[in-house]
Amino acid sequence: MDSIDFLRRTWGIYLPATYQDVRDADGIRMALDAQPALLNGVNNGVPSYLTNYFETSVIHALIAPQRAVEMYGPEKQMGSWTTKTATFPVIQSAGDVASYDDYSEQGMTDANGTFVGRDSYHFQTHVQLGELEVDMLREGNIDIATEKRLSAGVTLSTFQNSTYFFGVAGLRLYGALNDPSLPAPIQPAPTGTGNSRNWNDKTGEQIIGDLMLLVNQLINTSGQIIDMESPIQFNMSAVAQAKLLGKVNSFNISGAQAFRNIFPNATIKTAPQFSTDAGELVQALVTEYEGVNTIQPAFTVKLKAGPVVQGTSYTRQKMVQGTWGSIVRRPNFVASMLGV
Repeated sequence: MDSIDFLRRTWGIYLPATYQDVRDADGIRMALDAQPALLNGVNNGVPSYLTNYFETSVIHALIAPQRAVEMYGPEKQMGSWTTKTATFPVIQSAGDVASYDDYSEQGMTDANGTFVGRDSYHFQTHVQLGELEVDMLREGNIDIATEKRLSAGVTLSTFQNSTYFFGVAGLRLYGALNDPSLPAPIQPAPTGTGNSRNWNDKTGEQIIGDLMLLVNQLINTSGQIIDMESPIQFNMSAVAQAKLLGKVNSFNISGAQAFRNIFPNATIKTAPQFSTDAGELVQALVTEYEGVNTIQPAFTVKLKAGPVVQGTSYTRQKMVQGTWGSIVRRPNFVASMLGV
């Protein structure tokens, strides 16, 4: 019995790659203590999934900050989702006086009443979940049902925030930046390099000078109800804020310190909506006077969730929200500067 038959009978297998019957020219077997041939392919490393780290927390993509409510005050609910229009009575006092005389009929006081109308707008989105989709993503540690509902809330709130700034075209629904009752924006002074109006080309003193122009505009439009001691709020983009606060004047005083020195009761709020196609916009206003909000963000319904509709292997749900945009109650308490 040769060695191959012996292996087959004894072990039931024969692996020629592991057994070699090597003989010399005289037929004498040689010692087989050298490295044998490999059974498998050349090792290129372990499977990649064994060296992969899997993060257990979910990372959410960032969205632009929603700051209209932070800038203009708390939202107010007006009506419900069945309310289509709103009417705001506005009263303005008027009158004159005359020198007293027992028989004089001169001097008269009056009150002028007008009614301003606004339209509401309702918008919707859907959340749809497939059964296989939910189970597959659960294997990846993602609760897609919760994530989609959170995404629906963000989607609705983002649009709502946009209406608070810009309203909705085609309706009597305006925002805090485009209400037709707002005074027209003024321009910065042409005092920068080459008579530039852009704050990039201006010194710290020249930028503060532009803010003084804006405050003077606010004082004039308010009939001098507003003054330098009033709690003025400056709204602008983060880009304009960096131009304002990052400058150092000729006395080595930073823009931030100079701003606090000149406007001790003023604050700065930022939002990306102030970077417009027409240039950087800066808005100065007194947010509240005698208990009345100068600009009032308003909604009809904050969130209305419809019934969950069951499909063959999926569910679908509608979510609705309604807005009035921003109601500008006292436009004379707002001043704007465009092109900084």
